[in-house]
Amino acid sequence: MNMRKLILTCLVCFFICSLIGCEAFVRKFKRKPKKGMLQQEEMVISPIEYPVSQVDKEELYRRYFFYWKSWHDELIVSFDDALNRKKQTECFAEAIKNLNELKPLLKKEKQDIVESFIRKLEELQVSLDKDTYNFDALRLKSRAERLRKDISLELSPSKIKESLL
Repeated sequence: MNMRKLILTCLVCFFICSLIGCEAFVRKFKRKPKKGMLQQEEMVISPIEYPVSQVDKEELYRRYFFYWKSWHDELIVSFDDALNRKKQTECFAEAIKNLNELKPLLKKEKQDIVESFIRKLEELQVSLDKDTYNFDALRLKSRAERLRKDISLELSPSKIKESLL
């Protein structure tokens, strides 16, 4: 009989607790919306047009010339570490790209000179591609150094001012 009373008392307590629930417990951990977030503001996106910076041709030429120079210098250094063909290919591509960017800024006679330097650089790249085992790395490096010197003398920004368009 005592056992029945105990079980019945436990069941009644359980039933009362389930009816009452733990609303205070749930309310305590329920996320409440912030007062400022209750009213949703409509987002307005309007494009902002920034003014195009006008760079004069002399400054643009100077930039591309120094880009070319840094890539060509890196190419020359890459001949010391002849195992890195990917780096050499990237240096050739970037140097040629920057020389091509110089061409439209110059008059016709200087464009022809730049084109001849580009052809020499491409010939150097073909020679490198043919040299699979890096037997001619020193010779190719000296050709690259000579080409760098020639381009620097012929196309330096200080000498080219009067040939800009």
